[in-house]
Amino acid sequence: MISLEALEEIRVLVAPFDVRQGGFSGGLINAATRSGTNQLRGSAFLSHSRAALVGRDTAGASTPTFNILQYGLSLGGPILRDRAHFFVVADLQARDATFAGPSTADPSTGISDSTAARARKVFRDTYGFDPGGSESPVINQPNRNIFVKLSAQPAQNHWLELSHSRANASSYVFNRLVRNLEDRQGWQLSNSGITQRSSSATTRLRVTSGFGEFTNELIASAGSIDDNRDSRIRTPLFLVQGDLSGRYLAAGSEKSAQRTAIEQRSIELTDNVSWHYGNHMITAGTQNQFLRDNFFLGAWGVWTFANVGALERREPSRYEVALPLREGGPLADYSANLLAGYLQDRWSVTPQFTLTGGRGSTSPSWIHLFATGRSLITHPSAISTRARFHREIVSSRRGLDSHGIIEARCSGAGWVGLPADHFSRGLRMPMQAPGWSRLY
Repeated sequence: MISLEALEEIRVLVAPFDVRQGGFSGGLINAATRSGTNQLRGSAFLSHSRAALVGRDTAGASTPTFNILQYGLSLGGPILRDRAHFFVVADLQARDATFAGPSTADPSTGISDSTAARARKVFRDTYGFDPGGSESPVINQPNRNIFVKLSAQPAQNHWLELSHSRANASSYVFNRLVRNLEDRQGWQLSNSGITQRSSSATTRLRVTSGFGEFTNELIASAGSIDDNRDSRIRTPLFLVQGDLSGRYLAAGSEKSAQRTAIEQRSIELTDNVSWHYGNHMITAGTQNQFLRDNFFLGAWGVWTFANVGALERREPSRYEVALPLREGGPLADYSANLLAGYLQDRWSVTPQFTLTGGRGSTSPSWIHLFATGRSLITHPSAISTRARFHREIVSSRRGLDSHGIIEARCSGAGWVGLPADHFSRGLRMPMQAPGWSRLY
């Protein structure tokens, strides 16, 4: 996640043909970040919205309570004039809103005020914790984002960019929508729910160098994502059937937030070499990604009771708990690697006609470690071929200039062609044909 204040431009590419752009289907969105210049420039921004600033709706009802505050600043300038520059952005947000969801006033909820109050008393008197009541809690979501970028030209035909972004966010996650899963979720009392804290950091280095007819682009990045789900009440999860069959009241922790910590570590290495040989620009490169993740659910246990009376008598109908059966604890741990190589030739036949062809190979692998300690390794691979021709038509009749473009793309093996009667001067027209990923 990166602040919009740090973006210079956003490009949307529809079915891009370039072999350096893969690992997805459909379109591609590229975002270019801002850089410092020889002038010292800065900006500040502030946005504030709250329920008191919003009028009533057409039915005369007032807006539920909320408060949103966002503020930040950006600063960029020279470190060494014409050689090195810096740019930094800080973006901070705070959001508070009253939870809106099924209440005890709706009979279909299956939980009445009296049932919620009775269950709360039992939990306090018998089980030693206060799960809250039937009232709606206030949901808060703070967020902090920092982006720093250094750009430099240490020598002629050599450029360097080093950037680092860090985001820290937390959110109070509260559920009253799903209340019929007896092994996982229920209508939560107001002190229940989880605080989900997410922290992500990415450091990226991009070095571009020119050596006569050759150009080299090196990209190296390392990223981390820590997603910790902490229950607001550190007890097992208690699910108690309410006034309607299949409707459960929830108190205590949440199953997905009992010692659950998701940690992702990723490394990406990319290198592209381009050779300008006459009318050809040949590009060869490799892209490699490495990812590791793990998670652990239900470590504190889940108790299910048929009704509030059974809760008072301490007579559960079901109990489950996740046990660590291997060293390290988590029930699931996996890593993934992606290795890719590609080759492309862009041939300028004439100033108005260009042919581009390329081929790439991708080999991902996954390593899964399960509770039994066994591992499963898979190595599927894929080879893709892409081709494109691009022609510009410029003509002048009676002193008027006209400009048109014919462009076609295909993926895989197949015949390439475009009937002349499908071309309209100055327009790009969407068409479809067998074997085409996109044609316009």
